Formats: sequence, C-alpha cells, structure tokens
Amino acid sequence: MFNAIYQVSLDPIPSDEYISESDFWDSWFLGRVAEYVDGNVDRNKEIDILKSSLESAGLSFGEDEHGGWLIVNSKEGYFRQAFEKFKEQLEILSNCSLEDFSSACFFDMFALNKYYDDKQSVYISADGELMTLDTFIRRCLVGEKYYIGGVVGYKG
Repeated sequence: MFNAIYQVSLDPIPSDEYISESDFWDSWFLGRVAEYVDGNVDRNKEIDILKSSLESAGLSFGEDEHGGWLIVNSKEGYFRQAFEKFKEQLEILSNCSLEDFSSACFFDMFALNKYYDDKQSVYISADGELMTLDTFIRRCLVGEKYYIGGVVGYKG
C-alpha cells in the first residue's frame, strides 16, 4: 500500500525546509511502518488527494500568500465514521469467548486499533514529530491554520 506523509506547521514552511525522504532514513518509521520512503511524488496531486478525502470530514483547505493550508474545523466530524466502526468492533470483542480471546481475536483487536489510530494510512510530520493523521487530529488546535510543507510517499 502506498500512502503519504504531509509536513504541517502553524507557521509557513519555506520550500527549502520541506521534508524529504532522507529525513526518514534513520527513523523508527522505516521497518516498523514503511518498507521505503519516496521523495519523488507529485506534491500538488498528493495534497489534492488529502483534500478530497478530508473536506467532508470537518477539514477545510485553502491557500494564501504563505502557501497552502488546512484547518481542522471539527474533530468530531473527522472521527464520526471511525467512532461508529470502533463501537461495532467493541461489540464484537465484548462477545468473544475465553477460547477466542486465548487464540483467535488478533484480527478483531487489529481492526479495533485501526479504527482508533490507523497506523497504515496518512502520516503527519508536525514540527519534526511524525504521527498518524488520527493522532494529529486529536492533538491539533481546532480552527487554526496549519501550513502544508513537503510531501513524501511511503510504501507500507
């Protein structure tokens, strides 16, 4: 699966400070999440993909004299669908037997964790810290403008 890492900051990011694949060579990310990181991606196309997947989930995107940005308008809007899936998965797990718990509930737990914090999807590099998009949304300031810097791809 190929996905992207987006660099964001509350401050505009000069293009000479954009993240690149070399920023991840010695990172925990390689080997644990990604097979490799690819700096040869179409930044504008990747931002359009992010925009099209998140505008209906409580995020807005735009551009000003400092560059492209995103704003999280509603954490609840972003998490609404995952929350419903999370509750469904909890119901499944709450009905598992001791025998299932002892041997076969790995996939159910994997799904539960994925709905809470999808570690195989989009990542955000915010002021030098790499995190899942879910973690970023939980930590970000609602209504604040986050400038989008560099974008790299990764194969998970």
